[in-house]
Amino acid sequence: MNQNQLNREVAQVTGETVELIRQRGFGILVVPRVYFQPRRRGGQALPKPTKLVNPNIQPVCKAA
Repeated sequence: MNQNQLNREVAQVTGETVELIRQRGFGILVVPRVYFQPRRRGGQALPKPTKLVNPNIQPVCKAA
């Protein structure tokens, strides 16, 4: 998604003009993932990150 596409989407959702959205300066923010590493000299290890789950796939529940 480029900046123009983002401006159009935000303008469509909010009902404002694309020019006003451009003036306000909406932007895409990329946040780096943080991975935990265990401590080196004994002690408890820090928790490992959980697996990412695709929200579009619904889990299958088996009846007991």
